[in-house]
Amino acid sequence: MMKKTLCLICLLLVLIAFPLFADGNSSSLGSLSANTSFDGSFGFSLTPSLAFGKFSMMFNLLVKGTYTTNPFNVAFDFSNYMLPERENTDTDISYGLRIAKQYSKFIKSMHYGFRYDKFYFRYGKLTNITLGDGALLNNFYDNSVGYLESKPGFNLKVGPLGHYGFEFVVDDVFLPSLLGGRLYLLPFATDKPEQKRINRMEWAVSLLYDPQNAQLAGQVYKEYLETSFEIAQPMFSGEQGQTTFFVDYLMQGPKKNFTPSGNAIRIGLWGRTKTLLSFNLNVTAPISGTYYCDYFTTGYNDPKSKEYSTTESPVSYPMHLGTVRLDTTMGLNLDTDQIYAGIRLRSDLSGIGFANQRILATVRIDKLFMKFISLDLNYEKLYPANNQGVSEGFLAGIGSLRNVYISANSQIHIKGVMFNVELTANYDDEAKVNFLMDYSVEIALF
Repeated sequence: MMKKTLCLICLLLVLIAFPLFADGNSSSLGSLSANTSFDGSFGFSLTPSLAFGKFSMMFNLLVKGTYTTNPFNVAFDFSNYMLPERENTDTDISYGLRIAKQYSKFIKSMHYGFRYDKFYFRYGKLTNITLGDGALLNNFYDNSVGYLESKPGFNLKVGPLGHYGFEFVVDDVFLPSLLGGRLYLLPFATDKPEQKRINRMEWAVSLLYDPQNAQLAGQVYKEYLETSFEIAQPMFSGEQGQTTFFVDYLMQGPKKNFTPSGNAIRIGLWGRTKTLLSFNLNVTAPISGTYYCDYFTTGYNDPKSKEYSTTESPVSYPMHLGTVRLDTTMGLNLDTDQIYAGIRLRSDLSGIGFANQRILATVRIDKLFMKFISLDLNYEKLYPANNQGVSEGFLAGIGSLRNVYISANSQIHIKGVMFNVELTANYDDEAKVNFLMDYSVEIALF
C-alpha cells in the first residue's frame, strides 16, 4: 500500500512541477484522456511535454485500474511504475538494465538542438534518420512498434569539432537490431577567415550492422555488416544550407548466410536547408560479387512491410554486375513541433530496363498538432515483375493501387473527445484489398 501511495504522489508531483521546470520557456500537460470498458477496466493516458532552449522532452504516462459497481470499488494499478522484482539469477548490471528498460517506456521522445548543429541528439523511436550522406541508412523510420508505443532509439551527432566529427545511431539501446556509426575527418580544415570549398571536404568511414544472432541446428549465423568509405565535397555551404557531391566505396558481409560478400560504388548529391528540408540523389553500381541495397531501409524490421513480409530473408533484390540503382529521397524535419515527413523513390536499371521500383512515403506527427491531431501515416508501393519479367509502368503505377500497403494511426481531439483510429489497407497484384480498421473513443479531460 505504501508503494502505491508513493507512486501516486510522484505522478502528481510531476504534473505540478512541469510549469516550474519551464522557467519562462514552454511546458504543456499535453492531453489527458480517459477510457473504460465493460469488463471493468479503465485507464488514464497523459502526454506532458516541456521545452527550454534547444531541449525538448515528451512523456507517455499511463495509469490503469479496475472497478466494480456492486459493490462500488475502484482499484488503481501502479505496477508499471514500481521496481521489478529481482530474480535470483539477476546480476547488478542485468537488474539495472531491466529497471532502465521499464522506466524508459515513460519517455516518448527527447531531443536537443537541430540536426545540423554541432551537437544534436534524439532519444525515442527513430524518425527520418540519415547516417552521413545516406549510403547505409537513408531517410529511415522505425515502424516496428505502434504509434502509441515508445521505443528507446538514439541518434547522436557531434561536430565538426576542428578536424573531426562523428555520428551514432541505434534503434533500441536495450535490444538493438540496427547499430551504426560514422567517423569523419576534415583533412584541410582551417581556422583562417578565408574559407575555401576544399577546407570543408570530408573523408569518412561508416559502419552499420544488425547485432542480433540467430542459432539453428547448432549453427550460429554471422551478423550482417555494411561499411562505407566516403569522400564528400561541398559545392555550396553556408548559413542557409549545403549541397554536397559524394563518392562512396561500399562493402557488405553476410548475415544468416543468405548473402555473399559484395562491393559497390555510389555517387550522388545531397543537400539541405538550414534546418528544415533535405534531399539526396544517387546512383549505386556493384563492382564485384552480389550487392544488396537497402537492407536497413524503412520496413526491414517491420513485419507488416509490403516488401519484407513475403520473404524469409530481409533482402529482396540482389544487384548483379551491369545493374545500377537509382535513388531519390526528400525529407522534412520540424524537430521543435515533432513533425517529420519523407518520400523515397528507387529503381534498378539494367539492359532489360527498369525493375524493382519502390515508393515509400511517411508522415509522422508525434504530438498533437494545433491541439488537434497526431499521426503516423505510411504508404508503400512496389512494382514487382510479372511472369514475363515486365513490371508496371512507373507513372501508370502511381495512380494504381496494385501492390500498395497503407497504414495509418491517428489521434484526433475534437471538443473534449479523443478518437483513436487505426487503419491498414493491403492491396495485392490485382488491386484487391485486405482492409482493417479499428477505433476507440476516449474522454479528453484536457
